[in-house]
Amino acid sequence: MTNLDWARRLARQCGREFALLYRVLKDPRAPWYVRVIAACSVGYVFSPIQLIPSVIPVIGQLDDAGVLVAGGWLVRSLADPAFVRTHELRLAHTDGAADEHVGRDLATGANHRHFGASLPPLVDNRPAVAPPGLLNNPSS
Repeated sequence: MTNLDWARRLARQCGREFALLYRVLKDPRAPWYVRVIAACSVGYVFSPIQLIPSVIPVIGQLDDAGVLVAGGWLVRSLADPAFVRTHELRLAHTDGAADEHVGRDLATGANHRHFGASLPPLVDNRPAVAPPGLLNNPSS
């Protein structure tokens, strides 16, 4: 493996981490502290105030990559694994290219972008039904 292969792998990983952090930030089901971590990680990349400025070749970009990878690790360790896995699967299905369409289709589970592939919806639109006897309990 050459240095160029390592750099390409790191760039792909940073792209995946950025997409995951952005999706977690936009998801209202995420706990507040996970959303704060995602916001800080994504915000740091775009902030003009950084520990190592991005204009410095290589080291400035590695600084941003480290923040994204650390933010992704923190989100994965603090959030519910099923929640994170749902977002990772949705990113794998869209390949990160049509995130704005997927965000609109999260409630319906529609995924018209990839040959009719479909995932279960994140929001259950079925009416809530109380178990029998719960509401008509004469002993209460």
